[in-house]
Amino acid sequence: MLSSLSPASRGQDVVDAFERDNARIYADTDWALDISAAEFEEFDIRNVPADLIRRDSETQVIVRRERVAETEKIWRNLDLAGTPWALGLTNMLAQGLRDKLLVAPKRRKDFDRWLSGLRLLQREGIAE
Repeated sequence: MLSSLSPASRGQDVVDAFERDNARIYADTDWALDISAAEFEEFDIRNVPADLIRRDSETQVIVRRERVAETEKIWRNLDLAGTPWALGLTNMLAQGLRDKLLVAPKRRKDFDRWLSGLRLLQREGIAE
């Protein structure tokens, strides 16, 4: 997991400064991270702009807060059993994330199910 600092461990002033510096750096950056050839068993990344992550578009998709919020009634009724996608979308809204990268990790035993869930989210226009 890659995520931001926790206010509980560092204090809100440190977290705010960290986030301001990251926003400044990301504004002048073409890309921040390349995971396009990576193989994971599990993966979660937060607070790195999804558009700055080079990815494998077959197994790594972007969801955006606005679209997730607009389509909440749709994705909550999709068959996403056996995947973490419904919980991930719920947490995205609860945490106020602007965007999120969802990854079907190629090394998981249930990779096919996770990938199927990503395809379903894409077909419904929820994921890019």
